[in-house]
Amino acid sequence: MSSKTLHTASLFTAEDASPTRDGSLGSAHTGVLNMLQDCSFLTDLTVSYVCRLTISPSVAEGTFLEAVCGYFGRQQPLHRDLETLCLRMLDVNHRMISVTPELCGRLGQVFLDRNRYPRFLKLKIVVHAVEWIDSIEEWLPYNNIPNHQPLEDARERWTCAFAMFSNAPGVQLDVEFRDWVNWVST
Repeated sequence: MSSKTLHTASLFTAEDASPTRDGSLGSAHTGVLNMLQDCSFLTDLTVSYVCRLTISPSVAEGTFLEAVCGYFGRQQPLHRDLETLCLRMLDVNHRMISVTPELCGRLGQVFLDRNRYPRFLKLKIVVHAVEWIDSIEEWLPYNNIPNHQPLEDARERWTCAFAMFSNAPGVQLDVEFRDWVNWVST
């Protein structure tokens, strides 16, 4: 099957915190997304963002979502048949990694424009949410922390960030949380 007839794709991208020749960040994300340029019949896309877990994430704010917005927001849309976009991202120590309100709004403007993406039906956000626990010196998924309720706070944070999609007619927003093992395998 040639890339021109590819309907479903799944990509992994990692943080590239080193600046490009023009001084911008996020070139690794853009490079990965650019691999899809010839996939003119793409209907379903999953893009998984991974970064090294640190207690204080130092990744450049928004570079992943910025690259997604830039790629799909080009003057000439490359994938007009896209129906479902799944973004797999991180919530580390109660912080949404690579997500800002401005970028969520920009993503909404791109995909909810029916002239650009007339078939777009669903944005799925899959979140791997972890917290560093000093007492055991280990990362734990939010749902495995005893006597702690950060998962519901995180769900509300992510759902509110992408609310523009749930309020759009004919478009579904799905936000789910997975532990690390299931996050990358499904």
